[in-house]
Amino acid sequence: MQEPSIEEDRPEKETILSTKCRFLLWSCVIIPISIMISIVAVVIFIRYQSSFSSNSINYNIGNNNFL
Repeated sequence: MQEPSIEEDRPEKETILSTKCRFLLWSCVIIPISIMISIVAVVIFIRYQSSFSSNSINYNIGNNNFL
């Protein structure tokens, strides 16, 4: 009588293990990779912003001598 209940518990254990494997996959692989990609994107964005802001264009509006 107890043997069928043990066999019925096996799929539940397998689903629990697969859930743990998915959680480990998300926590150990996918989340750090996404964090690294976002850090690289932010660093590239900051570098491009600083290069655009360093191009100072001098508009001499007050020193226009037409005569």
